Amino acid sequence: MTSWRDQLSTLAHDRLPTDLATAWTGLMRPGIRLTPAGEGPRVARLGGDPELPAEAEWPTWPGEGPLNFVAALDCAALPREYLSIPLPAAGTLLFFYFDGDRRSVQADSAAVEDAEGSRVLFVPAEVPVTARRAPEGVVPYPAQEQYAEIVATAPERSTFCWTAPGPRAAPP
Repeated sequence: MTSWRDQLSTLAHDRLPTDLATAWTGLMRPGIRLTPAGEGPRVARLGGDPELPAEAEWPTWPGEGPLNFVAALDCAALPREYLSIPLPAAGTLLFFYFDGDRRSVQADSAAVEDAEGSRVLFVPAEVPVTARRAPEGVVPYPAQEQYAEIVATAPERSTFCWTAPGPRAAPP
């Protein structure tokens, strides 16, 4: 089976000058996309009820209320050879976010004062957990199992600019 990197390299070298094809393929990185259907182990679950340790409190945003449970990511199930960020080898990352449905003003994710509107909890693999229902007033997102799909990623167009070498044509 041909890898995604080999396929992109072949395509780039077939259609671009060699130096540009080499530079372009050098920017590509493997990524893990969550998808509701797939082969292999389940790596995450979106929505539903989180599995929390007995002593863990439900995350809240002071002055606003409880956060919504968004996702659980099983660190041990991730295909480690495709990770480019340091994540624990085992355990679960739980993602919570205040979705704004119960707030009079929409949260600004870039504002420091709104940082309490999101939380990531790490639960080590050896810690016992149980499913916890959402607090009153919080409507859980529908649960959906997620699997890892390996994809190619590249810099976003808004953050990457390539200028062709050589003389620049004058504007018309």
